[in-house]
Order: sequence, then C-alpha cells, then structure tokens
Amino acid sequence: MRKEACVFLLALLIQPALLRAQSNAIDSLEKLLLTDLPDSSRSLVLSRLGGQYMISDPDTALLLSLQGLALAKKINYINGEAIGLNQTASVFNITGNYPKALEYFLEALKKGESINNPVRIGSALLNIGSVYFYQGDHRLAINYTQQARVIFEESG
Repeated sequence: MRKEACVFLLALLIQPALLRAQSNAIDSLEKLLLTDLPDSSRSLVLSRLGGQYMISDPDTALLLSLQGLALAKKINYINGEAIGLNQTASVFNITGNYPKALEYFLEALKKGESINNPVRIGSALLNIGSVYFYQGDHRLAINYTQQARVIFEESG
C-alpha cells in the first residue's frame, strides 16, 4: 500500500510538468499552422497536433487527424495518408471504437506497404496488435506485434 501511495504522489507531482510540455507542443504546432507551409507539411502538422489532443480532447484529436488525412489524400501524399490514417485510428482505439480503429490501421498498413516504408508498416502492425490486445485477443495481438518487431529489426 505504501508503494502505491508513493506512485500516486509522484504522479501528482509530475502531472503539471507533463501538462506544460503538452501545452508547449500544442502551442508550437498551432503557431506552425499559421505559417505558409507546403500542403504535405501542413497535413503532417495537423496529424501531429491531433496526437497531442488525443488524451485530453479526443473529439478535437479526431477532427484534426481527419483534416490532416483529407489534405494528404487531396494532394496524393501517400506517406501523409499513412500517418493520418494511423493517427485517426489511434483516436478510435483509445475511445474504444475498435472496429473503426482496425479499419483505419489496416488502411494505414496498405498505404505503408504501397510505398514500401518500414516505419509506416511496422507502426501499423504494432497498432493493429494493440487493437486486438484491448479486445482481449492476445493471440492476434502477439502475432501482429511479432510481425512489427521483425519489420523494425530488418529495417534497423
């Protein structure tokens, strides 16, 4: 019990620092959106900003992630699409919409494979594994996680 109390107290003490760091990242990304960015960079910033809001405001995270994805699709920026799909799926995953999360992660996997990008492929596989883990299907979770491990190891 004493150990749990220490962990709780530590969490309370570091929470303000974590919130400041998140706030600083959000501020920086929002300022970046006000600049004259190429559309490819703008799509990535929108997706990343969505990631910053994922825990604190999932609705905003979903909106920003979908905007980044739509922009990447509009300009046919496949890597940006894979990132936007992955980010959008992550929001669905943490909010418990596992069918949508799986749909978007599988699409992100296809996009990553289409450009032969091991980071996009490995990330999608790892995240697909997380969906199965949260649903309690540990066999499939391990299968996808192992596939991701192989991709990451082979690509260095």
